Amino acid sequence: MKLRLRINGPGLSTIYDILPGTTLIGRKRRPTDPQDTRQVQVILDTPQVARIHARLDCTSTACWIRDLGSEFGTHLNGKWLEPFTSTELKSGDTLVIGLDFTLVFEDLEIVHPPPPPLPSSLERRVQAPSAPPPDVVYYDTEVPPGLSRFSLRILQYLPEVYQPNGNGYLHGVNGEVPDNAGNFMARFLAIFESVLLPIEWTIVNFDLFLSAMTAPVDFLPWLEQWFLITADSTWSEYQRRLLIAEADELFAYRGTAKALRRVIAIYTGVAPDIDDEDPSLPPHVFRITVHQSDKNMEVDKRVVAAIIDAFKPAHTTYISG
Repeated sequence: MKLRLRINGPGLSTIYDILPGTTLIGRKRRPTDPQDTRQVQVILDTPQVARIHARLDCTSTACWIRDLGSEFGTHLNGKWLEPFTSTELKSGDTLVIGLDFTLVFEDLEIVHPPPPPLPSSLERRVQAPSAPPPDVVYYDTEVPPGLSRFSLRILQYLPEVYQPNGNGYLHGVNGEVPDNAGNFMARFLAIFESVLLPIEWTIVNFDLFLSAMTAPVDFLPWLEQWFLITADSTWSEYQRRLLIAEADELFAYRGTAKALRRVIAIYTGVAPDIDDEDPSLPPHVFRITVHQSDKNMEVDKRVVAAIIDAFKPAHTTYISG
């Protein structure tokens, strides 16, 4: 047997030959993902696909699909698969993974019998158009990440008569012909999905906006306003995220050496030396020595002074060491 997957989705149209054994389906590994030694063979790069979404267990004669507990799930022929339950695939079965990618399972050695011939009285009136090559792409512009040129979400709520065949073709008199009516409906509904799905993703993943380490960079000023923080151009994106992430604890210890030392360490990369026990120092005066982890690093002395003034005890002054 020769098994394969015909894969179509945002920016991807390819064929994957299936070998006996285990095949993992998922997305590219992100820097924030936990370490994992397992290698994903079928990469579907969209936020709605889990890092390791599903797996195929195949022999030389059959394949089983198993969803690995993904958030957006796996659909087989329009039906949701129970997580961690293996389901045998048959030639022509259509998988929808991550809302956007369609994977058609094919066994090339199975030959579908041709449909019965039409009566001679009707044969002359039926002229099936020739089918275009299935791998030809009729557009050259890119689809935004996570979206598709065909509806893979809204379409499933329509009656079956309005839904296209899994691979976009119908069995005609002279072979397979394009499912024009079904494909039109899929393209038409994709217009609405291009508006509705990003809104849905924002709502579903809004917790990522509230985390300093995962929020979009344009969202950071809004998070900084929670603590009345104003970061100038000398603060890197990573420093800003780190300061916001620790702000609740830092402001709880505001006015102590612990908070002052940590804020300066976030800005300069090295914790400063703070001495408030030297007997030669006047009352309510401490000495602070600020270091840099990198001499080429841009550090604004006015920012350092503003940090010290904001986090030192209100009744104290300081001298630079």
